Amino acid sequence: MPTKRKKGDVQLDLGRWHYKIDLTVPESMKQTNLDTHKVRTVKREKLKFEGYPESWEEQTTEVHKAPLAPDDEEFKRAEEIFYKSMAPATFKITHVERIQRRSLWHEYQLARQRMYRKNNGIVEELELFHGTRSNKPETIYRSEKGFDMRYANNGIWGTGTYFAEKASYSDKYAHLVKDSILGRRTKQMFLAKVLTGISDDDADPDQERKVPGIRPRHGADGADEGDIQYLYDSLNGITQGSRVHVIFDNGHAYPYYLITYTEN
Repeated sequence: MPTKRKKGDVQLDLGRWHYKIDLTVPESMKQTNLDTHKVRTVKREKLKFEGYPESWEEQTTEVHKAPLAPDDEEFKRAEEIFYKSMAPATFKITHVERIQRRSLWHEYQLARQRMYRKNNGIVEELELFHGTRSNKPETIYRSEKGFDMRYANNGIWGTGTYFAEKASYSDKYAHLVKDSILGRRTKQMFLAKVLTGISDDDADPDQERKVPGIRPRHGADGADEGDIQYLYDSLNGITQGSRVHVIFDNGHAYPYYLITYTEN
């Protein structure tokens, strides 16, 4: 619930965190954590399923991998994000493939709609990296649920699915396709679309955690007796030099790009 409103912005008290949302540009609102001063862009989206992305190729099967050319704008964007933390002298992207899985995309859009309702129209989506370790990436994009919480690993923030803002973090968990050949190793990782929503910023480590914390709707004093106790949509914190985001629900992430790269 809003605790203070000024012209052009709204302030929210969500337990230990306090936020200000600038409403002057509805298509790209700025959310500022007044405690940590972290600023992020949030979007207020219309509630409807808009089908599949226009860039998707025609497909005759449920699962389709679309290889992107190096001059494709999607390839360039994935490359730009990847090299923000990966040295081009050591790592080289050889392939970027767009994963077109209709049923998973539909589930992802349904999760977006649920988040829309829960957060009064505010939906936050990030592009984040994820490594699958010894598991082949296809075990995710060909599986029933995609990123499936039933197989989630336990980490410092509990049992959830972990995604990193920096590729250098996910490189530690990347899938090794081929071991050293002529001094090079071939690896793979996902650049996924992830619904982080209203996230518990800089959450305390808790390996026993199964779900994110309760998100108070009426300030630090707690919710009204007849109100719903909503959970945060995700949590995040910094470890090993990267901000890492953790989700606890199926359908809140989609394995959009599979990046194959070599390491000298």
